[in-house]
Amino acid sequence: MRISMYQTRAVKSFAALLLLTACNKRIVDLSPADGKAAATAVSTTDTIPLKNAYGIPDENNIGISGTGIGNWTSSNDSARVYVTFNNTGSLTVSLLAKSPDGAGSVTVSIAGKKFTVNVPQSTSYQKITAGTVNITGTGISYFTIKGATKPGGYYADVSNIIISGSPANNAYYNKSDWRTCPAVHMGYTIATGDTARWFYNEIKIPSGSDVVNTFFMANGFYNGYFGIQVNSPTERRILFSIWSDYNTNDPGQVPANYAVQLVQKGSLVTTEENFGNEGTGRHAYAIYNWHTDSTYKFLVHSVPDAGGVTYSGYIFLNNQWQLIATYYKPVGTYNMTGLYSFIEDFGGGLNSYKQRNMLVQNQWIVTPNGTWKQLKTAHFTTTTHDDVYSRVDYGAAASGPGYNYFTSGFVPKTASDNQQFTCGTGTQPVVTLPQ
Repeated sequence: MRISMYQTRAVKSFAALLLLTACNKRIVDLSPADGKAAATAVSTTDTIPLKNAYGIPDENNIGISGTGIGNWTSSNDSARVYVTFNNTGSLTVSLLAKSPDGAGSVTVSIAGKKFTVNVPQSTSYQKITAGTVNITGTGISYFTIKGATKPGGYYADVSNIIISGSPANNAYYNKSDWRTCPAVHMGYTIATGDTARWFYNEIKIPSGSDVVNTFFMANGFYNGYFGIQVNSPTERRILFSIWSDYNTNDPGQVPANYAVQLVQKGSLVTTEENFGNEGTGRHAYAIYNWHTDSTYKFLVHSVPDAGGVTYSGYIFLNNQWQLIATYYKPVGTYNMTGLYSFIEDFGGGLNSYKQRNMLVQNQWIVTPNGTWKQLKTAHFTTTTHDDVYSRVDYGAAASGPGYNYFTSGFVPKTASDNQQFTCGTGTQPVVTLPQ
């Protein structure tokens, strides 16, 4: 998947998911009838959908879908949904749940308090009050739902958590149709009048940030990008991609005079091919077991001519620069602009509660006359929006001659969208540029 603030992409709109779409399902209020719950002062009521919960530690044992959690078999796994409270006070917690196979129970925990919720046999969702808890502080918190007793092979299905009370006022949670954590980018400023023929960057992935289905992109530019990925528990890749300017997602529709052409591929390359479904172009990747806490150096070379531009991507491995691929992109001449890096979660929500962190340092360009120039100013951006990736756990900071930035982890954000940063002065890299 490709997410870039510098590439034109179609924005997909999603219809809002209704609370309960099946017209034959009723919501029955099973709150205590003794009046005690009703006596609690309620300033706000809100409904948190469990379609954006996360299965911990193994999501494969919990079915999470647009209707919430279901097909749940193991008491070793729990569903967690995050919320940011902006107000304190008494909070009443209820669940919308059903248990088609017979009466069962689940537990729900928040702010150090755990409630057991008895779910009667029913094929329709019912509102069941769990209890009341005092929220003493603001900030990010989470509800945990865990199976307790099951009448048959599965625990009760739970679609929503209903919260009432002052902490529910302006509570922030993911209301969108996306569970993945937002992409975060650092865009590097080239001084007016300067032209990049080479773009140099270094990245380091801290231990624990190498979450499956994460792309740590080092050298991005208008027309392409270059970085490393975690593709499975056993596979990692180095990826270099160049896009065609022809507006289609089908490689078969690209005219010959718009098609990106392979000039040369490196000896490490496992696969080199056309790609589609996110625009079109060609990419080359090497299956390579890169390591956390190690610094990887990247170089991209750009050579425009009268008909197009040639791009070459190199990575420094085993004490030498290794070519991944050289591509010729016809139609138009481009200088290498829009330089940036990013972290992207392309896993569709699996493990999207885990933090991804990347240190990027020593952003330099080499001008056409061979002069090295450090890029000391960068701006941080994120794809987070209330209707797409409604998350508040991301951030960035200057770190030596570069930047440290992250997404996910459900910790307070440390940067704002479009915030500008200035890094420290670095030392010009000692590089024998590949010819």
